[in-house]
Amino acid sequence: MLYLDNADVQRVLEPRRMTDRLERTYRRFAQGGGVTPPRLDVQLPGPGPDQGYQLGLAVGADAGTNDQRPYAALRVKSDRVERESGPRGLRKRKWAGQPGRYLGLVLLFDPRDGRLLCVMQDGWLQRMRVGCDSALGVRLLARPDAEILAILGSGGMAESHVLAIRHERPLRQIRVFSPTPAHCADFATRMRNETGIETLACASPEEAARGADLLCSCTNSAEPVVDVSLLAKGMHITAIGGGLTNEAVALVDYALRFGTATAPLGFDDWKHDEESMVYSNAPTRLAFGGTAQFAHFTEGVERTLVECGSHTMRRDAEQITFSQRGNIHGIQFAAAAGEVYEAALRAGAGMEWSKPADGFLQDIRN
Repeated sequence: MLYLDNADVQRVLEPRRMTDRLERTYRRFAQGGGVTPPRLDVQLPGPGPDQGYQLGLAVGADAGTNDQRPYAALRVKSDRVERESGPRGLRKRKWAGQPGRYLGLVLLFDPRDGRLLCVMQDGWLQRMRVGCDSALGVRLLARPDAEILAILGSGGMAESHVLAIRHERPLRQIRVFSPTPAHCADFATRMRNETGIETLACASPEEAARGADLLCSCTNSAEPVVDVSLLAKGMHITAIGGGLTNEAVALVDYALRFGTATAPLGFDDWKHDEESMVYSNAPTRLAFGGTAQFAHFTEGVERTLVECGSHTMRRDAEQITFSQRGNIHGIQFAAAAGEVYEAALRAGAGMEWSKPADGFLQDIRN
C-alpha cells in the first residue's frame, strides 16, 4: 500500500493529463460507467452562531474500461468552519487542529479485490482537481482564440486554475484581483515567474474582467461575487467560490453541467441538484457549510456532457458560457486519485507501508 503526501502528489500530477482523465471519466459516468452520491456534509453547530464543525465525505466508484483499471475512492475532510464579515461581505474560514492547518485524506481502493491501494493527502489533489474541472469547461466552451484570463481571488485555487487553464488556451495575459493588495501582487509575481505569462494585479474586479475572455471566481466568499458589471459577450465563466448573482445568471446563453449524482436504488424519480446533502442536529443547514450551487439556470440553458457530445457547445463567438461539475465529487476523486496513483507508481514516488501488513487487511470479519 502506498502513502502520498502533498509533495508527492505535486511532483507527479500533470494538469493536462488530469483534465483528460476527468473528461473520460465524466463521459463514462454519464453512460452508466460509475456511481456516486452527492457529497455528504455532517454538521455540528456552535459554539457561536457563525461557528461549527463539518465532516465532509465524497465517495464514488469508476467502473473503468478494458484500457483503464477501475477505482473506488473515499475523500474525508474534517473542518472547523467559521463565517467572518469583511469589507467585501461574508467569508468562510476553515481549519483543523489550529488555524492555518487542515485535515483531508483520500483513500483509493481496487474494486476488483477490495484492497486499499493508497492513502494520500488531499491538499494539492483538491486544488488541481478543481482547476482541471474549470480547464475542462474552457476546453469545451471557451472561444478558440481566448487569451486573457481574469481571476477573482489569489489563493491556492486561483493558482490551480492558472496551471490547468494555460494548457487549454494560448494565454497572453492573466489579470487577478484580491481584496488584499499585497497578496494579490505576490500572486501575480509568482504566476508570472512560473508560467512566463504576463500577470497583472488589478485594483478592482471590474479592472480584472474588462476585456477578459475567461473569468474564474476563486474566492472564499459565502456570497455571489460575479455580477453583470463583470460580464461581456463571448466570455466563458467558472465559479468555484463566490457564485453568480441572479442578474448575471440571466445573461448566460449556454451552461454545461458535467454530471448529476446517482439516484438511490428504488428511488428512480429522486433528483438532487445541489452540491451536497447536509445532515445536522441544527434545525436547518448551517450557513457556513458550503455552497449549495454556484448558479441556478432555467430549463434549456443548462445542458449535460452527453448533450455536448465530443465537440464544443459554443455556437457563436458572442455567447456567454458557464461550466460547473455538478454534484459528482465522488466519481471525480476516484478519477483524480487514480490518475495520481498511477503516476506515482511510474515515478517511484511515495512511501510504501509495510505495517499494517496487506493494507489494513484483517482476519476478523467486519
